[in-house]
Amino acid sequence: MEDDSTKSDNSGADSKVVLVLGMHRSGTSAIAAGLQQLGVVMGTSLYRGDEWNPKGYFEEKKFVEFNTRLLDMAGLRWDSAYPFPDSAASRWAPQRTAAYDLVDEVFGDTRVWGFKDPRMCLLSAFWSETFRSRGLTPCLLLMLRDPAEVALSLNRRDGIAVERAGWLWFNHLLGSLDYLQEHSDTHLIDFSDLLHAPAEVMRGLAKWIGISVSENLVESFASDFISPGLANGKGTAKPLMHPLIISAYTFWRSVASNGMSPNIALQSPEWLSIKRSFEVEIKPTLQAVQNFFATDRQLTVMDSRLIELSDALQVTEELALKRLAELTSQESQLKRTLDALAYAEKLAFERLERIGELEPQLKLTSDGLAFAENLALTRQATIERLEKEFTHAAVIKGYVVPATDEADSDTNKDETSK
Repeated sequence: MEDDSTKSDNSGADSKVVLVLGMHRSGTSAIAAGLQQLGVVMGTSLYRGDEWNPKGYFEEKKFVEFNTRLLDMAGLRWDSAYPFPDSAASRWAPQRTAAYDLVDEVFGDTRVWGFKDPRMCLLSAFWSETFRSRGLTPCLLLMLRDPAEVALSLNRRDGIAVERAGWLWFNHLLGSLDYLQEHSDTHLIDFSDLLHAPAEVMRGLAKWIGISVSENLVESFASDFISPGLANGKGTAKPLMHPLIISAYTFWRSVASNGMSPNIALQSPEWLSIKRSFEVEIKPTLQAVQNFFATDRQLTVMDSRLIELSDALQVTEELALKRLAELTSQESQLKRTLDALAYAEKLAFERLERIGELEPQLKLTSDGLAFAENLALTRQATIERLEKEFTHAAVIKGYVVPATDEADSDTNKDETSK
């Protein structure tokens, strides 16, 4: 492979990278849509929408597949409740060059681009080092959402138990914060703010990235993309969360609201206390659960089968759409043919009507021609009769010598000579 030092695309200060971080069902898709509206390139082969995200996920398919392979190499999944061990990073090191190549393949020399995949939160040990070795310092966009709402949404979509979903939310939060460095440019957005004040959030996002944006685009995004329907589970009673999870959300929600520096917040006594409680009280239990399922591949096998089924359905859908397009084209051609036949029929009827109108005139003309022909023949016969009578009368009176044939002339000559 090409030596890393020779690569220039998407490296250093030439590119601006926005890394969207946050738990699944936290509004990362909605904010990624906003980034794309602002001109941030989110990829070339984005996942399409479905019943859970009708307007799309704005995730680059190749990166999601790459991140899934990284998790699988460590024997982990996106929904593993235990924070990833440091030992996993050593297994991922050989994939670093492949990650460089993938970035260049997808984004090329794009100046402003972004990642959006919640799995990135669990792969900070790999991607943080990859960014550093590549000379990239991503702008970090952290999406927050009430963990109780996230748990409800995950329970509805995937059947994940509420308690487990809560710790998944906590682990994704920890992984997101692992990307913060001393000079990280970090922007926090709470999902509730995006729902209730989307235009204001959009303006703040554009200002943070340094992109000028028209008010029409802001209003269009706010009215067309953002809607209360994005909040799945609205009107449903929120489940009870572990007090530590509630404390973590309350703390970072206040950081986002007050404009506190995330780097300063990381060192605050309140947050350090929350982390310490997690390490001592919760992490050992999660680790025990993870160890219990360490060699269990049932969910992974089911996922692979679902992926295969989904791919097959997608191919079937594409074939159906292609066939529908062909039928639509044939229908259009048939319509044009029918229109042409109808027009020809209309012309034929018009010609028949015209002929019907002219038929009396044609009959009169035909009768006139016949009368003229009979009159001419009568006149010709009269002329011939008169001519004969005139000639006969002239002979009688001696005005004209009747013509004789050559034989008669020779006979007359002989008689004269005698």
